[in-house]
Amino acid sequence: MQIEHIAQRVVEIYEGFLDCAARIRSAAISDHLKRLFELAASWVDMPITQIRDFIDQCVAEVNRMPDRLANPDDRPIYVRLDLVIGEDNRIISDFNQEMKRVRKRGLFG
Repeated sequence: MQIEHIAQRVVEIYEGFLDCAARIRSAAISDHLKRLFELAASWVDMPITQIRDFIDQCVAEVNRMPDRLANPDDRPIYVRLDLVIGEDNRIISDFNQEMKRVRKRGLFG
């Protein structure tokens, strides 16, 4: 039951990232702010990829389990799956530079 709960939470977080990017990309904005909003939407690209990779790793481990269980060896089976969510420093830097440019032109905040 705990594995199922964790899996559901990971999928909810993944969907949240997708929804966030979609909402930002669908916003009606002026042409002057398009790059800023695209960079904001791109902020979640890396976490989305990291979650996809984690799910692929989980599927691969589950697929290997029958063979591992069929092995007559009585040693315990250990599976470690790490989900590390990070950020793309290049996107952050580009976003910050674009925000400065937009503010300097008096287009935003």
